Amino acid sequence: MNHKDGSDEHEQMMESFYRYIGYQHIKNVGKEFDEISELAKDIEYPKELDSWFNDYLEKSKKAEMRNKRIIFIKRLAKRVAMVTLVLGIGLTVMTFSVDAFRIKFLNLVTDVTQRYTGFQVVEIEDHEAINIPADWNNYYLLDYVTNGYSFDRIQEFGENKIVFYQNSQGDEIQFSQFPNNNSFQVDTENAVTTEIIINGNKGTLVEKNGLLTLIWYNANHAFYLMGNIDKEEIIKMAESFNVKNE
Repeated sequence: MNHKDGSDEHEQMMESFYRYIGYQHIKNVGKEFDEISELAKDIEYPKELDSWFNDYLEKSKKAEMRNKRIIFIKRLAKRVAMVTLVLGIGLTVMTFSVDAFRIKFLNLVTDVTQRYTGFQVVEIEDHEAINIPADWNNYYLLDYVTNGYSFDRIQEFGENKIVFYQNSQGDEIQFSQFPNNNSFQVDTENAVTTEIIINGNKGTLVEKNGLLTLIWYNANHAFYLMGNIDKEEIIKMAESFNVKNE
């Protein structure tokens, strides 16, 4: 018992000794920090440091502007692709049937090639306030536009009429109409194409890299609708088209 009591007393003494050492060390460290803090108040920072920091801020601003330009260029490239398609339609070869007086029924013929799918309407013998140009007659508008998009502008290339809708992010939906004796091409390489029916008329939906292009026709006109929107929404928009100023 006496030996055990001696061991316990020794451990308590050592514990108290270690605590004392730790306490003194903490006091010394705190004192050193206080001295360093006082010395730091009198330190003059070199002008080179200011120059370095200003250069760093300037580089950061330039990097931010560069990122904004990249985003703008991507959006511009998307619009250029749409304009290229429109110009291709404007330069198409006009065709007509020598049997103009015969009963006509229109059908959409799809010619699939390795890279492009050509669309041409041919004859088969079997039975919100929008400022529209004053010379537009028998044109079509969409009664329904998907949420977030509103009318932006209109363009005209020969007989091709294009209505643009845009959202707050600058994304566009393009609705185009032209006489159905035109032919044009749509990029279908590595794309998914689906045949659909729009108000009783045959159409084709092309999906590539998130961009949807819907092509269909009626008795007098062919149409295409293009944009980065859901399949259900683009079909709903197409089914809402109506003739105006007939």
